[in-house]
Amino acid sequence: MVDLVKRIENVPNRQRTVFSVPSAFLHFFSKTTSFFGAHSQPSTPSYNSLIMTDHATETTTTTISSSLLLETSSFGPLIIGSTRIRDTDGFVGTVVYVGSVASAKKANEEYAGIIWDDPTRGKHDGSVLCRKTNQVVRHFRCGLTQGSFIKVSKLDRGIPLTVELLQSKYVELQAPIIAPNNLLPHTALTSSGREKPIEFLGEMKIRQRQQLDDIYKISLRREGISMSIPLTENEDQQLRFQHIRDIDLAGNLFSDWREVLKIIQQFPNLTDFSIAYNRIQDVHSLPVVTPSLSNMKVLNLNHCGIMTFQSILWIAHSMPYLESLCVASSDLSDIDQQNTTLDGLFPSLKLLDCSDCKLSSWEKQVKPYFGTLPSLEQLSLDDNPVSCILATDGNNNDEKSFPSLQSLQLAGTAIATWSDIDGINHDLNLRALRLTYTPLTSNLGQGEVRFMAIARIPTLLFFNGSTISTKERMEAERRYVTMIAHLLIKVEHETVDDPTQVEDSKASLLLGHPQYKILLEKHSGLILPTSNQRNDGDHANKSSLASSVCNVTISSMAASSCSMEPLTRRLPGTLTVGRLKALCGRTFGLDVDLMSLHFRTEVSRSSHKKSPRYVG
Repeated sequence: MVDLVKRIENVPNRQRTVFSVPSAFLHFFSKTTSFFGAHSQPSTPSYNSLIMTDHATETTTTTISSSLLLETSSFGPLIIGSTRIRDTDGFVGTVVYVGSVASAKKANEEYAGIIWDDPTRGKHDGSVLCRKTNQVVRHFRCGLTQGSFIKVSKLDRGIPLTVELLQSKYVELQAPIIAPNNLLPHTALTSSGREKPIEFLGEMKIRQRQQLDDIYKISLRREGISMSIPLTENEDQQLRFQHIRDIDLAGNLFSDWREVLKIIQQFPNLTDFSIAYNRIQDVHSLPVVTPSLSNMKVLNLNHCGIMTFQSILWIAHSMPYLESLCVASSDLSDIDQQNTTLDGLFPSLKLLDCSDCKLSSWEKQVKPYFGTLPSLEQLSLDDNPVSCILATDGNNNDEKSFPSLQSLQLAGTAIATWSDIDGINHDLNLRALRLTYTPLTSNLGQGEVRFMAIARIPTLLFFNGSTISTKERMEAERRYVTMIAHLLIKVEHETVDDPTQVEDSKASLLLGHPQYKILLEKHSGLILPTSNQRNDGDHANKSSLASSVCNVTISSMAASSCSMEPLTRRLPGTLTVGRLKALCGRTFGLDVDLMSLHFRTEVSRSSHKKSPRYVG
């Protein structure tokens, strides 16, 4: 009973939106997906035994049902908080109570209390009105409209994975033609209300490509599969499935790791396996698989109710050569409480999706456990409360963390300032970064976020999924240096009477912008500083009037003046666009209101120095 109570307490207390793929008369195979995306946050269910509540005295009395485990058909016992069921409309739920119901006509009839994944599917919150006492009796807790009672004899616990099921999903060559003469037996209505026939070309070619004996990918999403049985006792038939390498069973009714392992072992050449959106939960006391499942390369466990990092360690030992592992919407908050790490494990892992896994510390949880993975290239930490990525102490002689990491996703994290991600530039060699829906980006425009990220992290080639061009990086770095230079000037003006305070304020400002000095040196010929300091790190020089102006060449592209010689002027950095347009209008005889300025930098062939150029 104690073990049962523990299993009840470990039931996941949240659900996520299930992405479904509708069935069709011709089912194309699909590759395993990672299920990154938006999630819902329904109410938190609580799996309790029978509770009677007297609202008048606000007292409760607890009784335990006499039938917590009940045999049904060939599926074995109903396990509280684990067994999954479905209804005729495709809604899926978890059995959280088995026993009599106080409101039932027959007091001795066995019912199953269900908490549906969809919080609006049920009729109550697990409580009913007792027929005898007219008091509220609570059998379990859930959302207000998330609970139901179903007779045990009427439960639909799904179907087994059989040869017949596989054959039914992929049309045989000898099956009747669906579209004789390339026309389906359906019509579509046009905008004028007329019926138009639907053509379906290449039916036989498609059939030939999706024959079960030829394809190596199988997709059986949301088929209600809940258990595995030996596909066949015939050795010739067993050889029929030797070529299957990719199986997608997302959104079914699996709730036990043993059934999952049976399926994996029935397909000896299986490399890619998705069991996402199946509440298989944690491994518990299941021994490590021996010999190991060395063929497995891709495993998708998103939304599977994993509640401890111990399950990840078990996977690391049982499937040591995984290259992609997705465990989104798990609870790995106990990762820093483990006595063992991933040192020496997952030597080939390249992609790890830990989105929404309740990881709160980069230094204590993420870096010590995932930073040792030698081949890790992509890491997703979306929707985790990670607040900062601090730079490693320069005196630390430990081996570098994340030696192969190239892509990092931080969408939905608790990053609040740019200084919180300085560790990215210091310790990592990132090529791609995703940073959205954070406190840092919530009050900034997309353009401002993008240029700041590009300027502060010089190794980035992609930001938020978009390529960073050479021109964009150049403009972002110039804008960044100009912005910091203006902030330094502002500090001088605000604390001009106290030289010591000026230097302290500047040092504090530059501490939060470690890339400024590097970029200032890189773009020294392009920036128009107006500050009285151009700091190279060791000394300062007073600026002159020449340092606040630059050479600008203006060429007209208008039809009436495109043949005129370009205008070259030394213009101050404080010149406004309006005044520049007025200058162009006078020189080339153009209407200022119709004028459009375009800016680019050019390199002089003689001096190899860059100078701004306006083309209008």
